[in-house]
Amino acid sequence: MMTNIKILSLCLIITFIFYMKISPAILNYKIKKTNFFVHLLYKSYFTYRKIREIFNLSKSKFIVT
Repeated sequence: MMTNIKILSLCLIITFIFYMKISPAILNYKIKKTNFFVHLLYKSYFTYRKIREIFNLSKSKFIVT
C-alpha cells in the first residue's frame, strides 16, 4: 500500500509539472483554485491508473511466458 501512495504522489507531481510547463496561464483561468486542484488530482489519478495498467499488463505477460 505504501508503494501505491508513493506512485500516486509521483503521478501528482508529474501532472503538476506537466500542467505548469504546458499552460502556466491555467491558474488565471476562470475557475477557482480549489477546482483547479481537484482537476489536478483527477488527472493524476488517471495517470496512476494508466501506470498500474502497464505494470499489471507486464506482470501478466511475465506470468504467461
